[in-house]
Amino acid sequence: MNKKQKQIEEKIKKLLLEDGNTVIKAVLENLAWPREVDTDTKYFVREDDGDGAIRGVSVHFLSNGDSVIDLRECCIESHFVESDIYSTPHVYRFRNVYGGSMNPLIQKALLLLALTIANDPDKEIKNETS
Repeated sequence: MNKKQKQIEEKIKKLLLEDGNTVIKAVLENLAWPREVDTDTKYFVREDDGDGAIRGVSVHFLSNGDSVIDLRECCIESHFVESDIYSTPHVYRFRNVYGGSMNPLIQKALLLLALTIANDPDKEIKNETS
């Protein structure tokens, strides 16, 4: 991290302490697509408490920018080869702003979730085009 990035980070930390809700709202309203988040890639993270089953949450973005979040129990081997995401229970689609989104801030929050998973050392990422 360079000096300018460190200064920005310090300013943001200060602003978060002063009025975190305003900072978060501004981030969500102004967020550009993160470079680290690809379309047609599932970002999956396992839940913290587990009984041996593989459960967690995945988020991925279709090539048109719509987001899909999957909150079901799954096996990793078969989880990523789902062919019909729209008929699978516990899979939810949120359209992007150009597709008539009723939840544009949720779309941005899901981008942040994907970015967070992408930066998590315990992540599991599957590029669906490979």
